[in-house]
Parts: sequence; structure tokens; C-alpha cells
Amino acid sequence: MAVLSPGDYLTLIAHINERGETDVNELSSSTGVTKRDLVRAIKVLKKNMAVDFYENKIKLTELGKFALEKKDIKIVFGYVPGEKVPDYLSFKFFLGEGLFSGEVASSYSDFLEVIKRIDTRSILFHLYRGDFDKWFSDVFKDKKLAKKIAALKNKLMAPNRVRDRLIRVLEQRLSELKEGK
Repeated sequence: MAVLSPGDYLTLIAHINERGETDVNELSSSTGVTKRDLVRAIKVLKKNMAVDFYENKIKLTELGKFALEKKDIKIVFGYVPGEKVPDYLSFKFFLGEGLFSGEVASSYSDFLEVIKRIDTRSILFHLYRGDFDKWFSDVFKDKKLAKKIAALKNKLMAPNRVRDRLIRVLEQRLSELKEGK
């Protein structure tokens, strides 16, 4: 199988977008990618929720459209934990509904630093809404960290202890990532 580059995936998404909804045969002839390789690439894009693929028909999802709009395939495949994400994917901390704290995190380390100093109301607000785990899952595709953060919602603890537990979970995950786990 030919390995598609990130640019190839964006080109493929653009072809799908131009057609609105297409089938594998039409897409194969218009892109020059063999049907076999195209099906594999489409399955990868479907697994990463960039396309819907059913009954041999292919259509972009909102995530696929967003990646195409930003010309950023990492939106689909995830960012590397050590790298900073663009502003439009950064985590914005709020103290409550519509109350922006002024704090923003663009990486794991930024996030950890903000958690260490931000008002506890912000931590509780985002934790119990599922914002933290969703950010790590969607932006970095780090399901392991997302699951650990989500589990904190089910633990009974005083609000000031929530910060300590969250810091411990983040520091542990950063350590694991440095070790290649």
C-alpha cells in the first residue's frame, strides 16, 4: 500500500469536499489513487471521524470540513503531546458560563501550569462538564489521559483536593510520555 502523506490526506479531503458526496470508484479515478489504497485511506479517515463512509459513499464530517478549512490535518490525526496547538484549538479557561478567566493553554505543559494557579471554580466548572477530558481526547487523541481525567469526576473529594489530583494525573501522564509509554 502506498503511504499517504499528511498533504495527501488533505488533498483527498478536498476532493471529497468538492463532490459533496462521492463513491470510491469516482474518487479513485479523479485522484489517481488505486481503489484498494483509497479504501484504506478512507477507513483511516473514518476511524478518525473526518468522513462518513457507508454503502460505498463517502462524505465529509464537520471535523473533516474544519480540517480542510484550516488546512490542518493534525485536527484529524491529533497533535503530538509536546507541541503547541494553534490558537483556535487552545483550551480557554472559564470561571463559569461566559466568564472567561483570561487563561489559555496550548500544550500539555501550558495546561499543567494554568491548573496549578487558576481559581478552583474554573477547574470544577470544566472538569464536571467534561471539557478537560474532551480537549485531550479530541486535540491530542490521548484517550489514556482523557479517561484518567474523566474518572476524577466520580471521586468524592473536597474542591481544593481536585486540583491536587488533577495535577498528579497530568504530571504522571507527562512522565509516561517522556518515557515513551
